[in-house]
Amino acid sequence: MKKLLFFALILHLFSACNNNSSVDPSLDGTWKVSYYLDSGKDETSNFSGYTFDFQSNGTLIAKFSGQTVTGTWSENTSSNKLIINISGTDKLDDAADDWLIISKTATSIKLRDDNTSKDEQLHFTKL
Repeated sequence: MKKLLFFALILHLFSACNNNSSVDPSLDGTWKVSYYLDSGKDETSNFSGYTFDFQSNGTLIAKFSGQTVTGTWSENTSSNKLIINISGTDKLDDAADDWLIISKTATSIKLRDDNTSKDEQLHFTKL
């Protein structure tokens, strides 16, 4: 009986450890804006010098020009959205939104505005 339980445990462990590439990578870490499109106009340079630290507790810390601004972030997997709440400058106000996740990897996040009438995209690259 003990051998059977041991075998079942080992089988369960091996079946739980697969290399499924569809598992979403963590957002934890520091990112920069690599692309920002606002109303069809490339405004990526607006975020030059900004870094965004997505922390696992839902805190978002933006740093720029010696300043630090704290906000929040969350991911809604059922609606495939990344919700960013941060303000303090016009640029941070632009980043604050309920973004649809276009794609997400360990080093890149591509978002677009959830309002289809807006032509707005925000892409992050991990530092």
